[in-house]
Amino acid sequence: MHDHSHHSHDHKDSDHHHHHSHKTPEGTKNIAIAFCMNASFTIIELVGGLWTNSTAIVSDAFHDLGDSFALGFAYFLERKSNKGKNENLSYGYKRFSLLSAFLTSSILIVSSVALIYHSIFKFLEPEPVNDQGVFFLALFGILINGIGFMRLKSNSGWNERAVKLHFLEDVLGWVAVLVMSIVLYFKDWFWLDPLLSIGINLFVLSRALPNLFQIGKIFLQYVPQGLSLHKIEEEITSLKGVESISDSHLWSLDGEIHVFTAHISFDGLTKDEFSETKQKVKSLLNDYGIQKITLEWEEKRGK
Repeated sequence: MHDHSHHSHDHKDSDHHHHHSHKTPEGTKNIAIAFCMNASFTIIELVGGLWTNSTAIVSDAFHDLGDSFALGFAYFLERKSNKGKNENLSYGYKRFSLLSAFLTSSILIVSSVALIYHSIFKFLEPEPVNDQGVFFLALFGILINGIGFMRLKSNSGWNERAVKLHFLEDVLGWVAVLVMSIVLYFKDWFWLDPLLSIGINLFVLSRALPNLFQIGKIFLQYVPQGLSLHKIEEEITSLKGVESISDSHLWSLDGEIHVFTAHISFDGLTKDEFSETKQKVKSLLNDYGIQKITLEWEEKRGK
């Protein structure tokens, strides 16, 4: 997966925050601003969608509602996860972001399915849409999301990259709404609106469903995507003096920070060779992006 930044060796806990958005207060601040913009815009959108009788705009409002929820949670977590572990959370707040992603994906899936259902009825019996209202809402939407997109830097960590992508998608969605409002100004093709709504919701589903599957896999402690436990075991066993590896477990805390535990038996190593082998195992695992490592070493005696 994201291979940069995994190569520091002795991971004290402070190292663990390199991934999420380099933990700058600025990253948190940008997320806060994005959240306020998104939340207030969602309200305008809902009201505007109902006023213009546009299902497409209402659909986008629900899409944004899910995202506002995600951003609010991201902001809360950016601040929390700085604190690291505590008495009750020995791994810190890493899994909370999963929970937030799970809830957000669920909200989006439920609202998308409901809106597709609603849009099909509207498509079969189209209702008039206020095209001028839609036109001005779309211009406003392009403006707001365009500003949001320009404000964020794309190199500043996962959360912000995701937010930036969201703004870009929204700009494109509003361009489609704008085009529709112009067509409606000249033609009374009111079925275009529920059709666009179905398109928006299918797009949201195409993103939210795979997300939900990934999150489920992490919750169920699947081996992280792109890693092979068998291959890692083979590489460790091929090192000098390593006899066998057993009881190995590899799973992910949050899709980015991976945990590995194993029992390794070794034979015929001098003290120096032993510490060299230990270091090799550690850097081998670090290269795979595995940061939390617990190994039990046992010397094999009496053949």
